[in-house]
Amino acid sequence: MTLEVGTPEISGPDAPTDPNDVRDTAAEAPRRLVTLVVVLAVAVVGAGVLVVLTVGGGERRHAGPQEERIAELSATLEANPDDLDARLVLGYAYQESGRYADAVKEYEAVLSVRKDEPAALYNGAVCLIELGRGAEAEELLEATLEAWPTHTLAAALLARRLAERGEWARVTEILPPALSEDPHSADLQALLGEAYEQVGQPGLAEERYRIALSYDPGLEEALAGLNRLGVTP
Repeated sequence: MTLEVGTPEISGPDAPTDPNDVRDTAAEAPRRLVTLVVVLAVAVVGAGVLVVLTVGGGERRHAGPQEERIAELSATLEANPDDLDARLVLGYAYQESGRYADAVKEYEAVLSVRKDEPAALYNGAVCLIELGRGAEAEELLEATLEAWPTHTLAAALLARRLAERGEWARVTEILPPALSEDPHSADLQALLGEAYEQVGQPGLAEERYRIALSYDPGLEEALAGLNRLGVTP
C-alpha cells in the first residue's frame, strides 16, 4: 500500500504505530495503539511525506522531511546513546522512510531494556515482515499479545498469518481478547467465525458471523459462513 499526499488514512494490520503516542498507562496503551493510526496519517500527509508500506516488499527509501528527522535523532543519540525514547522514535523514522533493517536495529535496542515496549514489539514485527523474516516477526507479535492481549493490530496481523496456514485453534485464542476491546471490526469478527467453524464450534461461528453482519450487512465472508452452516442470514 502506498500513501501519497492527499490520501486520507493509513489502515490495516500492517499500519505502524507512532512511538510518540504510546507513553500511556498500561490500561490505555493498547487502545491508543489502535486509534492513533488515523492521527498519524493526517500528520504524515500534512508534512508532505511519501510513505510506502508494502508487506513483504523489502526496503524502499524516500528522501524528504523524515530524513532530516533521522539526522536530528542520530545526533541526539550520539550525545546520549541511552535515550530510549529518542531511539524508539528513530526506529519509527527509519520505518517510515522504508529503512526497515535500520528500524529493526533500533527497536531491538529498545527491547533489550524495555522488553514489553508495545511500539517496539509491534513495529519491529511489521519491519521484519517487510524484510521477509516472517518467523521472527511472529515471535514479536506473540510477545506483543502476551504483554498486551487486547492489541488489535497485532492480533489481526498474527491471526491472518495463522489462518493462511490453517492454525485455526490459535486464531480462536488470540482474537477474542482483541475483539472484546474493539468489537467493531467486521472482518476480524468474520475471521473468528471461520476459525470457530474450522475447529468444530458452529454455534460460536454463527454468533461471530452475525456480529460481523451487524457492522457490515454485506460482508461476503460472513454471509458465506452462514451459508456453509446452513442457516439464514
